[in-house]
Amino acid sequence: MNLLKSTSIFWFAAILLLSQQACKPSFSTIVKFGRVSAEDFKETLDFDINRGLIILPVNIKGETYRFLFDTGAPNSISKSLQKQLKFKTLSKGHIVDSEGNRSEVKYVGVDTIWLGNVPFIDQTAFVGDFEANPAIKCLNIDGIIGSNLMRLCNWKIDMKNQKMVFGKTTLHTAENYPQSLSFKTDKQYNLRVDLETGDATLTNLKIDYGSNGSLSVPDKVFQVLIDRNIIKQTSTISGQSQKGITGEINTSQRQTAYLDTLRFHTLAMQDVTILSGGSGLIGTDLLSKAVVIIDWSQQLLFFEEVDNSPIHESTFGFTVGLSESNTPYVQSVRENSSAHEQGIRPNMQVIRIDYMDFSKSHSYCDYFLGKIDKPSITVVLKDEKGVEKKVVVEKRPLHP
Repeated sequence: MNLLKSTSIFWFAAILLLSQQACKPSFSTIVKFGRVSAEDFKETLDFDINRGLIILPVNIKGETYRFLFDTGAPNSISKSLQKQLKFKTLSKGHIVDSEGNRSEVKYVGVDTIWLGNVPFIDQTAFVGDFEANPAIKCLNIDGIIGSNLMRLCNWKIDMKNQKMVFGKTTLHTAENYPQSLSFKTDKQYNLRVDLETGDATLTNLKIDYGSNGSLSVPDKVFQVLIDRNIIKQTSTISGQSQKGITGEINTSQRQTAYLDTLRFHTLAMQDVTILSGGSGLIGTDLLSKAVVIIDWSQQLLFFEEVDNSPIHESTFGFTVGLSESNTPYVQSVRENSSAHEQGIRPNMQVIRIDYMDFSKSHSYCDYFLGKIDKPSITVVLKDEKGVEKKVVVEKRPLHP
């Protein structure tokens, strides 16, 4: 849709906390469960991309399901899948998503997850409510292939050609992949890296294929980059956010800007969008610009076929969310955008966007999964007094 390009889905940038329970193992114990039965293998999978996120075909007990590929979260299965397959509960605890929202979850043991012809045995997964957040619900996924499964082999991710290779064997050669970056892991097996921009080092950033954004950093880090004149011009996005598995709606005011260069050790990416207010992660908007290999045996990332052509992104300047009453509304607005100048403000009810009429046959998912490649669109809204407003909004460069 690209109404507001810098708005992203920060899926499960989460801290997992497990309640103490008698006779129940801790999360740090059960996350280590799992193995691959094959000793030496190399498998290739085709995948779909929805809203910049990788959706893999996964086979469990003879049925094929849609799973999100997410390096920033542990394995997960939906409540409906757990109700159907009734996996054994290993423990219970709480998950806190990237917005600080806390919800109770249970961890189950999935006997076998098949990716292609490769069985991943005794996998720990938390049971997630994939309908609490409207954006996640629109993706229609059954689960998540997470970092605790990925650690068992090496991965080559080619988002341009929508192919993934994984195996115990080495998936790179020094000649083809001269650009590399070391990573660290935590108890959840998240991938953590240090990057450089200007004279600053951004530490402990998460490589997150479960986020379709570019680069996000905490507010304090964003301000340091401003103070050091690494960031020279910013724009503010005001309104609300609805991210993470809980789907809680939070008031949000974030800043966005461009970085001239972001350095992944020897690899430099140009004109990188950066967003404040995040937990510190790199999403698929950046990761899709290269073929990436995750080599767990060496704890290295390798990059090939890097696309460093200038990105001339544009935006209408607003995003749409779904209220608790299932009504589309203006979720956030970017200052100095066409939407802002036309009087569009957060919390206005959205009745129509171009051909999508939400008062008739179209749904929020039509908006979320759709795309409008036009220089201008007509938007019909209703303000807090119930007065309808019809405006024409133009697409403008993301960063002039």
